[in-house]
Amino acid sequence: MSQRSTVWQQRLARPVCLYQMGKVGSNSLLSLLSQKLPAGTQLMYSHYLVEAFLLEMESWLGDDRWDPAWRGSVEQTIANMRQVGQTFAASPSRLTVVTAVRDPLAVVISSFLQNVEGYGGALVWGSETTEAGRIELLLEFLKTQTERWALGETGGGLAGTVTRFLLDYPAGWFDREMHASLDVDVYSYPFPHDQGYQIISTDQADVLILRYEDFSTAILPALHEFLGLTDVALGFHNRSEDKPTAPLARAVRERLRVAPEVVTRIYSTRHGRHFYTQSEREQFARRWTGEPVRLAS
Repeated sequence: MSQRSTVWQQRLARPVCLYQMGKVGSNSLLSLLSQKLPAGTQLMYSHYLVEAFLLEMESWLGDDRWDPAWRGSVEQTIANMRQVGQTFAASPSRLTVVTAVRDPLAVVISSFLQNVEGYGGALVWGSETTEAGRIELLLEFLKTQTERWALGETGGGLAGTVTRFLLDYPAGWFDREMHASLDVDVYSYPFPHDQGYQIISTDQADVLILRYEDFSTAILPALHEFLGLTDVALGFHNRSEDKPTAPLARAVRERLRVAPEVVTRIYSTRHGRHFYTQSEREQFARRWTGEPVRLAS
């Protein structure tokens, strides 16, 4: 047996966890791994493992302006993530982890759209019932709140809490979650932008990091190098475009334009600079502002 085959067997003998922030292809990767991992491999999935954050999420759900059905769904999700965290903590061996990153502003917008049915009425459109009216109110809300965030003026209340959480979420996830739970500091390892994926091995875990934008070219070589999987193809699931709120999602993606100050801040974080080159970040910035934006290297 080759050394590489031995490494693959060791990684697959442990629990395999898809552990990443939301809206970076989680359900698509989960579906692929469920189909391709050998029979008997334990597969887990969570966005959060740190108990402090789960408690913080639960505290937000106390606001009675959330949609009741949505709130119940989130409460069940928190319970599932807490169970995964307990399994993680009880694991006697190193862990095998798959994670992914994506354009951070795309993560923010997609996260908001994913949950707009839960807090859209409370935060955005109130009693407005027409689709066209809701789209206009949503575009104005996102433009205004992102600008307030860029200036550090989001304020209090539910709108301020949601805005700060979503816009700070991508930049803080690896420190708040993976570094805290697994003691894996991804920023200590230069990311190979041309390759589109990276494998990090520490005493606590073997970690595969994928870039969402490179899924089409990197998914096959990455999963083969990491786990020995072959003949893999990724389908996309749980997209905002496939939900009842799809018209809202399409309108936001086509029409939303944010201020240059917003993209300057979000793409200048350590997270943005680590996983994306200056040119890539400037392409993202132009997509969301509609104009060229010069960012620091």
